Amino acid sequence: MLKHKIVSMKLSRLAPAAYNPRRISRKALEGLKASLSEFGTVQPIVFNKRTKTVVGGHQRIQALKALGETEAPVVIVDLDEKKERVLNVTLNNPKIEGEFTEDLDAILKEISKTLPAVYRNLRMDTLEASEKRPRHREGEVQFTEEVMEAHNYIVLYFENEIDWLHLQTVYPLPQVKAMDSKPGYSKIGIGRVVRGAEFLRKVTGK
Repeated sequence: MLKHKIVSMKLSRLAPAAYNPRRISRKALEGLKASLSEFGTVQPIVFNKRTKTVVGGHQRIQALKALGETEAPVVIVDLDEKKERVLNVTLNNPKIEGEFTEDLDAILKEISKTLPAVYRNLRMDTLEASEKRPRHREGEVQFTEEVMEAHNYIVLYFENEIDWLHLQTVYPLPQVKAMDSKPGYSKIGIGRVVRGAEFLRKVTGK
């Protein structure tokens, strides 16, 4: 496994990636600022020395600057532009970070009693959404006759991994095992193959 050097760098030297496929809401930014104020920068910024570009940590840089900080710990990588984009999208991909379990509710309840100020900042849109999501067994979803009456489908194909990873950040696609709602139930539908890059442009408007 590669080992990377960690150094302290001036925030003014950390140029953001123009293509960075991630944004942050004002509410989430306030939560990030509160976390940095409470715990410091426990996760370094990722910086590519070959392109002089930030690969991961754009929102942390924004929050640190808003807090008046001028330096941050930085992990230095040495990548060409193609691999840099792959790493950027990978770092921003929520699908490889796992998801909260039912234990989250108990932890949040405990934090609300012991650290109420921190708790207020934790209850961002992402956490609230995770509490509202229906619980399914991992890797499995039930399709009902009403939802997919004709079993129509679209197949996306990608010519490179970067577009596929980028799509996962803006339009997460669950990996599931489809099951019929009734034993022996089947329908003939219409399938269509779409280029992934074309679909990505439609969902991002770019």
